[in-house]
Amino acid sequence: MILEDGAAPSPQVQSLVQAKEAGARYSAAPGVVPCPYAKEKKEEGPKPPLKVVLWHIRELGGGFQSPAKRPDFCIAAYAALIHATHADVAIVVGLGRSIGLKPVKDHGHIRVEKESSDTGLAEARRLTLALGSDWRLASANGPDNKPVYHKSETACFLYNTNRGIHCGAVTLVKCGAAFLAIAPMQIPGTFDAPPTLPLLAPLSVGRRTSSDEEAPGPQANGELPAMALIGFSALDGLKGSSDYAGLRSACDVEYAPPLNEGTLLQQPFWEKVAADSERLLENHMAVNPADVILQNKAMYWEALPPAEHPKALDKVSGRLADALLVRKTGGATLRLDKVRALDLVRASLDSAALGELGRGSALPEDSVLVSQRKAYAATLPKTKQASAGSSSEVQIAEASLFVRKLSDHWPILADVYLA
Repeated sequence: MILEDGAAPSPQVQSLVQAKEAGARYSAAPGVVPCPYAKEKKEEGPKPPLKVVLWHIRELGGGFQSPAKRPDFCIAAYAALIHATHADVAIVVGLGRSIGLKPVKDHGHIRVEKESSDTGLAEARRLTLALGSDWRLASANGPDNKPVYHKSETACFLYNTNRGIHCGAVTLVKCGAAFLAIAPMQIPGTFDAPPTLPLLAPLSVGRRTSSDEEAPGPQANGELPAMALIGFSALDGLKGSSDYAGLRSACDVEYAPPLNEGTLLQQPFWEKVAADSERLLENHMAVNPADVILQNKAMYWEALPPAEHPKALDKVSGRLADALLVRKTGGATLRLDKVRALDLVRASLDSAALGELGRGSALPEDSVLVSQRKAYAATLPKTKQASAGSSSEVQIAEASLFVRKLSDHWPILADVYLA
């Protein structure tokens, strides 16, 4: 039987069939095609901290035990160590000026005048040049545009402009008994650090001078910032230092994270006696003063016999004399991390010696001063060159002398973050 008026399909089924047929006519390709000339956007990782080095380079510019100009291998060593740590800025304290006597003819008479020279800053400029063309130096100047000193000492700040860091004019503030230089560092947004970070350092760190004259203090022309990073150094250590306690109290600074290693090499008895007596001609053996023959022999240093060479790096120890302090008032945000001292002896030993002593290379600065240590050893007379003993013992004997040529204060490295 054929029905003339057959039942039509339901509207729902008809709609599904039409949608399927229409969908088959469309391409499966994406509707939006990326431009082939557009740069691919990379996912940004965490920002790095600002790396800061504090270094009290003993008697930089001359002093009781050091000449006004350091050998070239010393300047090269300072720069090599700063480069190895990937430091962005450096606070350098302990800069002095040389004061000499100059004869002046005055109406037929000869009188002697004192003449000072900015030898410490001259050495800091040599260091800046050794770091490279991207590095700049900032220091405090007075109204006459001449360097400012307190007790014949000053400080300076080095910064890497290649990383977008800049510094404004350095000002001066009095905080308790200390005069602090303020370097207003401008930090780019590529760092996880405060965009404006004042670096502070005392002009005087208590170096010993041969002059008993007390020059008047400089004129302070700045204000103590609410947030700052302060580099401080004590001549004989932080423990019991009235200058350290006074600065922390007067400037309202926080206690810095404690270090695991010393920053000032321990001095043997004979060195401490000479250091505490400004006008004492050094005799590095402290022998019986009645034994003239032994005294004469002691004036010439000879290499240590193999049995007396230190066989472990922990024998070269020290005490804390340098610290990075944080001032945070009024809700300022600043945090220090990974604060540590840089071991100059380790940095002066090659990788084979470090391995022999059970201390394989694990720090960025390890073995970066080997060439400078060798350059120093080549300048020693034959009687001073250690030739006996194992390679590691000889290297430590040379390194112990070499690092004292650099400075008996070891530098501090820290990462600075936004809190």
